[in-house]
Amino acid sequence: MVRRMAMTTCLVVACIWCSTLVARGDGKTASADFKPVASVGALMHGQGAHFSALKELILYGEGPDRALGMAAEAEVLAELANVNTLHGEKEDYRAWTKELRDLALQLAGEAKKGDKADNDGIRELFKKMSARCSACHDRYQK
Repeated sequence: MVRRMAMTTCLVVACIWCSTLVARGDGKTASADFKPVASVGALMHGQGAHFSALKELILYGEGPDRALGMAAEAEVLAELANVNTLHGEKEDYRAWTKELRDLALQLAGEAKKGDKADNDGIRELFKKMSARCSACHDRYQK
């Protein structure tokens, strides 16, 4: 568990660092050269791994690391979805990835409340995230 938390923390830091290179204060991209380097399949593999880890924490996580773990997993999912928006040429694909990003950020924010977090709210956000993934997969997964 500690090793997974350390790895997740490293990934979150790397994603945040990368996003600071891309985003400026005015919300515009800093460089037209920014392009995802991972394929959609690789991004989906990463999203799947973090989605599963988040689900495990929501359903079975205990102790003081639960909230931190949920927040970190949700933030990594949000960042992966953020990058994934650049892969989509279809408007519905981009909409689903943006909705996934926004829901994951809401879940991360709620999880950061720790003991005061609304666990039913977290579960509901997770269900909505799952629905966005399913809608996109139903349409585009081969």
